[in-house]
Amino acid sequence: MSMVNKKNTNKIFITLIFLFIFSNNIKAEIIIYSPNKTYYKQAAELFLKKVKEQLKNEEIKILYNGFNEFNKNYFIVSLGGEYTQKVIKSNSNKIFFFMTADTTLFDLIERKKNSNYKIKIGGIFYIPEIEERIKIIKNIFNNKYTIAILYSDSSKIYSQKIYKIAQKYNIKTILVKTNRKNFLINMEKAFNAGNILWMIPDSNIYDQLSIKLTIINAVKRGIPVITFSPAFIESGAFMSYEIDNNRYIIEATKIFLDCYQKNICKIKFSKNFKIIINKNLAKFWNVKIKNSENIILKE
Repeated sequence: MSMVNKKNTNKIFITLIFLFIFSNNIKAEIIIYSPNKTYYKQAAELFLKKVKEQLKNEEIKILYNGFNEFNKNYFIVSLGGEYTQKVIKSNSNKIFFFMTADTTLFDLIERKKNSNYKIKIGGIFYIPEIEERIKIIKNIFNNKYTIAILYSDSSKIYSQKIYKIAQKYNIKTILVKTNRKNFLINMEKAFNAGNILWMIPDSNIYDQLSIKLTIINAVKRGIPVITFSPAFIESGAFMSYEIDNNRYIIEATKIFLDCYQKNICKIKFSKNFKIIINKNLAKFWNVKIKNSENIILKE
């Protein structure tokens, strides 16, 4: 091969490398990591459908079988708290999450942001907006009540967020720090401190046993429990919420596109929810519930 041909070949090779790197920096491949459970798979597939309606030319994949090595140029989308916490530890430049209600993830993200974390994170929790819930609570109960919240080191920031918004509406709120080891002692402290208990979805505090114990003991004391799953209404919780999955995915798609296309990455809570009230307990405690399209009475 002549010297001229070698030079030309080298120029072409360098140009191809430059174009490859440059194109990767502009247009990242989107990879969706989802737990291999029907609940998450349905959400991932609906999200993919909605996103493809807007991003027709991008390559988007769903992976259900764990994690491959991350390329920092990938735009990673994750479902569920466990997957999202793993993704945050990756070297991806941008991350979006949805379909998780674990408040420990909220605290993790806030701590990362406060430590000059350079990776862009956007997402929407499977939890209703706090302020909207507080407005409903204020309308249902009279002013002579105190909300007690059990929290751990991993949900401190989220619980403080509730506290600050409650103060805005002149609602007295007591935060009681706990952990699994001292849960029963601190549960009693919370019952003594407040006459409403707000359970937050903190996986470091609550498991099936502690949830059951909390609700049973609260009902015995006549303390309404605000919980994070409508399934707990049947166990004796007073209030929960229900999120419409289809509308939630529409919310998630919009927030994702803002992050992917406009580089506006925000952490949000769902605006699409209905409050579920235990009808029997409301009647027993003589709590009057006004008719509202956003409230469902459940026996």
